[in-house]
This record gives sequence, C-alpha cells and structure tokens, in this order.
Amino acid sequence: MNTRRVFSARSAIAATAICLPFLFGLGCDRIDATRSGDVTVASPRGTTFPTEIVKRFTSNVYNEECPEVSFTDWPALLEMREEHRFAELDEKMTSYREGFRKNALCEEVLRRSIESVSEKDATSLSDLREWVDHSATPESHIALANGLVGAGYEARGSKYSSETSKQRMSSMAELMNQAVVEAGRAIELDPSHPIAYGVLAYALKARGGCDLAKAALDRLLEQDPRSFYARRKTIEACQPKWGGNYETIERIASEAQAFAEMNRRLPVLQGFAHVYRGETEWRKKGDAHYRAALVHFDRAIEHGEYRDAWTSQRTRLYSKLKDWPGVVYEASHGIELISWNSSAWYNRADAYNKLEQFPSAIADFTRVIELKPDYRWGYTGRGWAYERTRNLEAAADDYARALEIDPSSRWTIIRYSEVVLEKLQKPERAIAEIALLVGRPSTNPLLWFSLGTAQQAAGVSGTADSFQRFLALGGDKLNTSEQPYRVASSYLRENGNGSGRSTRAKASLPGLSLLDETGTR
Repeated sequence: MNTRRVFSARSAIAATAICLPFLFGLGCDRIDATRSGDVTVASPRGTTFPTEIVKRFTSNVYNEECPEVSFTDWPALLEMREEHRFAELDEKMTSYREGFRKNALCEEVLRRSIESVSEKDATSLSDLREWVDHSATPESHIALANGLVGAGYEARGSKYSSETSKQRMSSMAELMNQAVVEAGRAIELDPSHPIAYGVLAYALKARGGCDLAKAALDRLLEQDPRSFYARRKTIEACQPKWGGNYETIERIASEAQAFAEMNRRLPVLQGFAHVYRGETEWRKKGDAHYRAALVHFDRAIEHGEYRDAWTSQRTRLYSKLKDWPGVVYEASHGIELISWNSSAWYNRADAYNKLEQFPSAIADFTRVIELKPDYRWGYTGRGWAYERTRNLEAAADDYARALEIDPSSRWTIIRYSEVVLEKLQKPERAIAEIALLVGRPSTNPLLWFSLGTAQQAAGVSGTADSFQRFLALGGDKLNTSEQPYRVASSYLRENGNGSGRSTRAKASLPGLSLLDETGTR
C-alpha cells in the first residue's frame, strides 16, 4: 500500500475523530505521525541447512504454563454467547481475568476467550450488545469492541482507499469510533485490563492513531507492566504504513525487556520492527528483495518466534526463491512449533516433491490429509508422488478423491486421465467415476472430454455426446490449438453424432507441469 493511499484512508477516519475521556482527553486532537525510511539489505544466501531442527523460542503459550485456569473449549464459549447464557460466560471470563492477575502467561487465555465470543457472524453484534446490556463487564465491552472493529474492516473492504467509496469509508469510521467507545468503557471498569488496551489500539490503527495507542499503553504499563498483547497491538498500530514509525516500535519493544522476567513472551516483541522491514522488501518483489526480506526475518527470529507466523513467512519466501531445501528447513520448524499446522506439513511435502524425495512427500501429504480430509491439494500432491514412484493405483485413487472434492481442477483431470486411461488402461473405471462428477455446477468442461476419451477407449456409446458437451461448455475459453479441442472437433467431423471408437482421432490428454497446480500454501 503506498503512502498516498494510506494517508487518504486515515484522513477519512480522522474526520470523525472523537474524544477519549478515559485517556484524559488525549483523543481530542490527532497528531500527525512521522515516518522513517525503510532499510534495504542485500545478502547472498546458500541452501545448506542443519539437519537437526532445534525448537525455536516462541510466544506460544501452552496449557502447562497457565495452571491457574483450566483451558476451555473455545467453541463452547461461543455457544454460551449464542444461547445467551451470559451468567456462565461472565463466570468463565472472570476466572480467566483472575488467572492473568496471578500469571502473565494466562493473558493468552484471556485474549483467546474474548476473541472466540466476538467471532463475526450474522448475529454476533446483536448478541454482544445483549451481553453488554445484561452484564456490562469489562469482557462484554471488550468483546463488543472487538466485534465492531471486525465489522468496520469488513465494511471498508480490502481495496485501496482510492478504490473504496466514501460510503464504505464512512461506515468503517463509524464502527471504529463505536469500538473505541466500548473499549473505553471497559477501561473505566478495569483500568488495568490488558485486552481492553489491545483492542483499543486495534481500533485506533484505522485512524492512524499510533500516538493515542501509545498514550493508552503508557497508562496501562504504569499500573501493570506485564502485558504482551497490549504492546503487540500498539506496535501493530504504529507500523509506518499506518502512519507510525520504526522508532516508536523499537522503543516499545526495548522498554518491555525490563519486565521480561515477569513475562517470557516479551523478548519476541523485539522482532516486529525487523519483520515489518522484511515485509516492505517482500512487497517490492524480485529475488533480490526476497533475499533482503529474509535477512530481516533472520534478525527477527533471533528474538524468538511470534506463534509460528514468522517461520511461515520465511517458508513462503524460500518458496518464491525456489529454494526447496530452505522450504523443508523452515516448514520443519513450523511443524515443530505447532504439530497440527497443516500448511507447514503441506509446504514441506510440496518441497519434497520438488526435490524428488517422494517417500518423504507421501508421508507428509498423508499427514496433511489426516489434518484436513477435504483438502484437495493434499490428494493431488500425494497422487503425484505415488505416480512418480509407480504406485499407479494409489495415484489414481488420490486423483479421483481430489476431483470428487473439486471437479474444476484442470491439472488433476489431466493427471487422472493419464494415469487411469493411458497407464492403467482402465477406461471402464474412468467412465464410472467421471460420470458422477460431470453434472456438478463447478465441473471443468475438460471432464467431458476425459469422459468421451474413456468411452472411445472402451468402445461404448456416448463419445460424440461427451465431446459435444465439452465444446459447448468450453465455448470461447477453449484454446483451439490444444489437443483436446482438435481431437474432439476431428472426431465429430468424422463421426457426427455416432458412437464407438474412432480409427483416426485417438484422444489423449497432454501433461502439465506440477507447478501449475501446486505451491506453497
């Protein structure tokens, strides 16, 4: 996002600025933030990585680190909100807040519990307002504020501000201002509630409100200096692209280290300025900028890992550089950090395919499928690995399952047809399986061509009808120079509406590069 677009978005919201009495009037005047230059670092990188994966220090909090409260099933909290069981919800939230008072690492439980009940859906805001009317607790106001922020960003949309209507910008501004008010009410009820200050910073970010967010953070830290979340959201609001600057971000992170013994997550804050500089390089695109971005991410990782986000971003950068050993190395770290992270398993499996280490790819894709049974790319990736190791029946099964999930994938249709029709020579199987797919709305017209090919190979009726449907559904989108179009057209010219096997136009499907369909997720 460029500077002009960022500041026009800020101006649209700032026009509706409101006073924040709970910040002693600091919200009545908006101060323009300064902007510092981005650092560009270029460094050559090798592709030799350690074979041993040592678990990185992470900001993740695990159950055993917060024994003060019993972890709950987050969907159960959402169910309480939806069923208006507000007394139960208040009891849970109070226990999480008291857990944080005893142990700073329990802040993560408090954050997640509030976010889980403020998930955006058709009834969330009305439910949250009823909760506020029923209880008026700090958590009910914070949840409503968080829901309003989400609704505000949804109202704005994802386009650049220059492409966004004034009505959308105005709608966002109104919702953000409501969020600021609700966060303020929570702070009035509990002046040291860390999540309230974090959500306040989240809302102020859209107004270019780094200064206000920092002022609010300073007020919190005078009372309780342990919060990771409030600092994290203030740092986010102070990014240069939102009107802040790196100096403020670095000062927040540096000053937090005096309290690191109280909260082991605080050292990770020192990585965010490096990450934001890396993301700036990344947006410039090109290998030199990707390598420069990795240098910044290297520096961020020295301070620990934010959940698994930075490892995930490094994985994507190595993928853009086609550095597959690097992808394997980073994805392995991601798996070590969060073992149920299906994206990390997929990325490593895909890199193994690129490196032609197919047994390892099969094992990782199998794990992907265990975690996400309806993930089409898990089946196509494993199918390719099976095909390359000559386990054709298993490859056919995986391609068939992928098509069942998504019959629109051209690459999967081609691989399935080549394996089942040309390598296994089982047209009857193809007819039976494809016939179940061709009637679905999302079906790729190429499936009709594949069905006609199978009917032709089996010597059964229906070839002409299938080819006609392929040409009719494909229409102007078909490439007349490609083999499927030429074969279908030739067959129909020679056979009309007849059936049976053509002696001159034998249909087949050309292979496509695996890169057309797979890549880092």
